[in-house]
Amino acid sequence: MENTKLSTNRDHVGWGVDTRRYCDGMTTLPVETNPVTALGDWMAARPVAKTEQEHIERIQEYQRLRGQSDAAMAVEAAELERKRIAAEKAQQIPKADRGKGLAGEIALARTESPAKGKQFLDLARTLDHDLPHTKAALTAGKIREEHAQSIAKATEVLSSKHRRKVDSALKDRLGVAGPKDLGKQARAYAQSLEPSAAATRHRKANDSRRVATHPAGDGMAFFTAYGPAPVIQNMMNAVESKAKTIMNSGHSKDANGQKRTRDQVMFDVLAQWCTGKANPMAASKVDLVVLMTPQTLLGQSHTAAWLAGHGPIPAHIARQWLADEDLHVLLRRLFTDPTATQLLGMESRGRNFPAGLRKMMLMRDNGCRNPFCEATMKDGDHIEGHAKGGKTALNNGSGLCGYCNQLKENRGWKHTGDAQSLTVTTPTGHEYTKPPAPLLPGQEFEVEPLAAPVPEGPPTQGAPRPGSIPKRPPKTQPEPYRRKSHRIAITQYLRC
Repeated sequence: MENTKLSTNRDHVGWGVDTRRYCDGMTTLPVETNPVTALGDWMAARPVAKTEQEHIERIQEYQRLRGQSDAAMAVEAAELERKRIAAEKAQQIPKADRGKGLAGEIALARTESPAKGKQFLDLARTLDHDLPHTKAALTAGKIREEHAQSIAKATEVLSSKHRRKVDSALKDRLGVAGPKDLGKQARAYAQSLEPSAAATRHRKANDSRRVATHPAGDGMAFFTAYGPAPVIQNMMNAVESKAKTIMNSGHSKDANGQKRTRDQVMFDVLAQWCTGKANPMAASKVDLVVLMTPQTLLGQSHTAAWLAGHGPIPAHIARQWLADEDLHVLLRRLFTDPTATQLLGMESRGRNFPAGLRKMMLMRDNGCRNPFCEATMKDGDHIEGHAKGGKTALNNGSGLCGYCNQLKENRGWKHTGDAQSLTVTTPTGHEYTKPPAPLLPGQEFEVEPLAAPVPEGPPTQGAPRPGSIPKRPPKTQPEPYRRKSHRIAITQYLRC
């Protein structure tokens, strides 16, 4: 078969059946009959541009390609939904149950969380039915999925007729305005076309007021509040006013005598108001699971600790937490396998996973175990159902979020695995496997010290007794340790 070259014209890409070469240097590519895969191979092997102008032009080309790729995925998702619903209708499945779980399948195919998969499926459906101009702009690469999502979200309360009106009114702004601006303009049109729907949307939004926390890394977290704008602004004004008073009074230093910034004072004020106590660290009952090696605990290693459900914490920060006099610390020894990815299992005769097993699943999975889902673990789920004889044991347990736990109960879904890995099989037969991550990433870098560390104090102070923690890290430089064949991790349960 005669080889076909790929055109480098920015407005057109032509493919032959057997693409082997492209004209920038005639570099040979692997034979690939799938044009989508061949395009990716061509882009990966394409030589870098030679001039600054060419660099910018290529970035523009690739940016357009992103939008075109988003549009192509949306077309496939909308058609998939039509076929799935038609097939389930033919099977006489109730209308309310048709298409259930499809968003989860799309999320796995796009390697993203189920929530984002649902957003994309909703967008694909909306583009197909109600937003022709937005779909055309996305297909042409003028906008990205983010722009289309903003318009779809702002018009979700409108009828199909009014959605098309908003879409037509925005057609000249597509490719010019950013996603936030498009969303604001779409909401303005929506509120003008259907004032009652806008009022209903506001009432629903008010009913959804809430507070939430999200891990932020480095032992930190976000505390967010969602509510009516006037209320949130009043809260902010109150915190700012109190912080300003403290700063002006000259009492801006913290408990360690360090001068605080205005933002730090504002946070401390909010924390004290929420907890009602001067020391928010010990103001309420909390149960934090922190994993660390004995060497890290004793200040002899830099291996990061791990806050279950959040992520890594620098070793010296973890020791500072444990040295806080207001915290009650419980020590538990956990024995792992040589790969440090499996904990010893426990079994229960009950149907529900007891607290101990749930904690072990949290340590192992660190969140929802479903592939690509990054939600917080909410449920302890049986891989093999309890009704089918599945045991309530770590080897048959997965920590899942509420959505993924319900998702696996839909037709055609199947979970298989053990404590080592979880494999999810979707109704189309595709499989997605999630292997375990190390319990304490970074520990594999430890090596055996040349000499045992010399304790600073008397022998009786060289190591803490169970239930007691050294008040400060040793001043000597920590020495790393070699990986052992059977590792022991120390889990700290911090309770206040």
